[in-house]
This record gives sequence, C-alpha cells and structure tokens, in this order.
Amino acid sequence: AKIRGFYRFLLHYLDNGWSKLERVALSAMPREKCFDALQGMTFVSTSQFAKSQKCQSEETHSRLLSLDLNFDSNYGESTNFVDLLLKAILNERTIRVRNHSTLSFETATQTRHIQVSPLPTLLSLTLEEIINVEVELPLEVNVALYGSGYVVVKSTNPDYVASSTSEIPNKVEAKFSQHYKLTHAITHQLNPPSDDDPSRAFYTLHTRVLKSTLISARKSQIAGIDKVLSCSNPYTNGSLFSNELLNKRKNWINEEIKRLHNEQRSDFWYEFFGKSARCMSNNDVVSFRRFTSNGTVPCLVQYRSSEKDMPIDEFTSNPKNFTVGPKIVAMDTEFVKVQGEQSTLTASGQKFVTCEGRNALARLSILHVAYPGSKFNDGDIFVDIYVKPQEPVVDYLTRFSGITADHLNPDSKHGKTNTIVDTRTAYLHLRALIDQGCVFIGHGLAKDFQVLNLQVSPHQIIDTVMLYHLPRRRWISLRFLVNYLFQRDMQREVHDSVEDARAALELFRLAERLNSKGNDVKLVQNQRGEERTEEFEHLLTEIYQYGKQVDWKVA
Repeated sequence: AKIRGFYRFLLHYLDNGWSKLERVALSAMPREKCFDALQGMTFVSTSQFAKSQKCQSEETHSRLLSLDLNFDSNYGESTNFVDLLLKAILNERTIRVRNHSTLSFETATQTRHIQVSPLPTLLSLTLEEIINVEVELPLEVNVALYGSGYVVVKSTNPDYVASSTSEIPNKVEAKFSQHYKLTHAITHQLNPPSDDDPSRAFYTLHTRVLKSTLISARKSQIAGIDKVLSCSNPYTNGSLFSNELLNKRKNWINEEIKRLHNEQRSDFWYEFFGKSARCMSNNDVVSFRRFTSNGTVPCLVQYRSSEKDMPIDEFTSNPKNFTVGPKIVAMDTEFVKVQGEQSTLTASGQKFVTCEGRNALARLSILHVAYPGSKFNDGDIFVDIYVKPQEPVVDYLTRFSGITADHLNPDSKHGKTNTIVDTRTAYLHLRALIDQGCVFIGHGLAKDFQVLNLQVSPHQIIDTVMLYHLPRRRWISLRFLVNYLFQRDMQREVHDSVEDARAALELFRLAERLNSKGNDVKLVQNQRGEERTEEFEHLLTEIYQYGKQVDWKVA
C-alpha cells in the first residue's frame, strides 16, 4: 500500500509541476497538455441518484494518471488480466457523492466512461492485494476506442479479447488505438512468518531493456576504457587498475557485444532486488508474470507504447553548452540532517528502522588543481558556497559539519559574508562539472555523491580513501592520514570543507609522486589488481602498523 500511495503522489506532483511550467511557456494558442500525452487519461463519470427528486443524474469530468485494478474473491479461482483492465477503464460503483441540486451527500451509482481521445504513451496500473486469485500479465496489450464509446482490449501471450459491447459493427475503425508492451513491474513477495517480523515484505523490480540499448551501453564502456588507456598518468583519469586488467575487461565487453548481436531476442528482462541485479531467463520471465496469492503479488505495472520502443539514445537531447570549467578539482561537502531516524525494538530486542534519517547538502567547496596549461595553483578556491535546504533542518551536525544556523541565515553575522544559494543552484554547479567530464579528488567522495543522489562515472572520481587502503583492512580517516604523513593536526574543533579538500589534494599529490613510474622503479600488484610502487606499498604498511599501535587515535 505504501509504494502504491507514493507512486500516485509522485505522479500528481510531477503533473502539477509540469502544469506550472506549461502555464508559463504556453502562448494563447491552446494545445494538448504534455503530461496527458505521456500518461494522462480523461474520463466522464455519470452519477445516478436513486432517491433525489430534483436531480436524477450528474456528469463530471476527471483526469487519471494511473488505473486501479482491484481483485475480488468473487471473481473465482482464475481471472483474466484483460477483464480486470476493462473493468478498471469502465468502472461502476455505488458511492456517496454530493448532489449539487440538493447540496447534500446522497447515495448514487457512478458509471465511468473513458473520453474518446488519443491514448497516452504509458499505461500505468496500480494493483491491489490478490485474494484467492491467480492472474497472468500479458506481454502485449492493445486498447482501442470507438466513436460510440465502445472499448476493446486485446492481449497477446496469452491471447484474449474483452469488449464493452457484445457486437461492434463491421468495417468500423477505431477512433484511437494504442499497442502497449509490458515494460516494468514491481512485485511484492512475503517471507514465511517469523517471530520477530511476521509481515516483512520485499519488493522486486522487473524491467525490459532493448538489445540496442545494451549494445550502446557496452560501446560506451569501451570508449571509457580507451580514454583511460590513452593517458600516460592513470591518476588523472581516476583509474587505479593496470592496463592489463583494463584490456581484459575491454576484450570481455567486445565478446558480450558479439553475443548480443547473435541473440535472436530483441529485448532482455532484468530483475533488481535490493542492491543486486541479474538478467532473467525466459522461464524466469514467465514465472514472474504469473501472480499467485501464496507467493509473489503485483504492486505496480507499466506498459509502454510500442511506437516509442526505440533506443534511449534517440530520446536523449544534445548536452547543454555549459561554461568550460576545470578538468580536475578537489572537492568536499558538508551536510545537515533534515529528517531524523525513527526506529523501534522488536520482541527479541533487535532494532527495526521504521523511517530512515536523511541529510541535505549545506556547504560545497571545490578547489582548483594545477595541471599543465592551468592558470591556477593547487588549492585555489573555485567554488565555496553555503546551501540552504528546502526542508527545515532538525540537526545542523555542527560537530561534524561546522555548520550552524547563522551560516545559513542571510541576515546573521556569518550569513552576510557567506554566499548562500538554494539547492538547485548548487546541484547545477556539480552537474555542469560532471557533464564536462571533470575529475573529482576527495576523501570519501563515493559516499558524498551517494548522499547527493548523483551518478558519477568511476573514471571521474579519485577517492583518497581508496588510494590509502589495503585490501581487507579498515578505512583510514582523513585526519589520521594528515596527522601521520604531514605531522599536523586538523579538524580540532569543527570540520571545514575547504581545509578537508586541500588535505585530500595533498594526499593525492603524495600518492602521485610516490607512484611515479620511472625506469628504476619496481611495481607491485595488490589483490585488487592495482599497480603501485614498492615505496608506496611500504608506506601503507607503516601507516597500518602505526595505527594499530596507537589504536587509531590522533595524538
């Protein structure tokens, strides 16, 4: 119920935002709403009042962004999906609605008919819990609307036809029709009951990916590997892997492209469960489409017009012409908490998180990194902005972030000297650098980008957490590394993102110098396949030995 409710909320949120943009952009010439063409449908509902003397019936118009498919035990042991879809389109129910003639709520029989208009590109369905019902999702569905208000729904694999009328005159063509293919499905699987958590549920996403899209993604990976191999200094491209491993990966990808070309299937199904993903076999696809009340039940299903079934590359527009920025930067961020974690204890005393905590960006510091042809020195400030979150802050995390309420208040002493921007402006700064292929240096950047919900290529991240790490050993903090290697302390009272970014840049420069591949330098390959000099490997061993002696505490 939660995921269905959130999906409906998300659709209405996007619809409202789209409508606001259209009101600004549209001229006086009326035209069809963009969101309606994508996912909206218009219905005419007729309410028949049984007891009213003043008004026997009323008509109302409504827009739906998704259809609700309800299952009932009265349908029998086996119910066809096409019948359920037709009932969702032509809905009839008894409800209490307001009678505008008597100005009171009365019981009425409400019948809903879809307005004869172009069908949307996406057909989204929210499905209620199945009770003693078995149903199979068809791979393809065709919906046709006729001028007299008739609706015909056909399915392929399995084949079935459902119509709102028993007879349709011959030689009558449908006013509008749309052929849909199953694209996404979210299923809900109940585990066997346990003492601690008898109702814990798991959600699985099944999605269809075109073969042409997979081939395009593989070719993009090869292009990224070629870019790394063409650079003499792998650190400037964010790669810590040897050329031998990269060439092996490239050969494997080429074999995958050949295999995909030889495949007879035009698309593939993938299953996403938690953090894992796998390609599904034909038998697996048939299995997940057959829902039963005992195992897997559906939550959300989405069909897509076959006319729009084309590679993603044809939908993506050309990149925006951003202002040219630096090729490589050092970065650090600070966050504040906008939602606290909520949890409860089970009967066995274990902690069960009911609502996860959430952080928001509060400061972004980006520094220049000197490279041949650059006009700046290492550590020169490129961007240093404070970000005011859209949501109320519940905890400024001052001990770890150095952020206080004054830093984000434009009228305060600190706020008057700081550059305070909104979240969107800060994200545009990062998005511009990411899209230009800029390389980011920092300590714990992978986690920062995860909190920021930004997808960045691994070739664009040089994380000093990974640089100064031995396999199957603990991760070393920035403060401990700076204290040991540079004999100075930092972060004594509060964190400062500019100081942290400069420290990460110093660590990178040290690793770059120690790993320079001269003629007389001996290279060793660790268990991750990374080539490092013996001098740098020896330094890492010393750091871990010292850390164990002092219990990883800074003097």
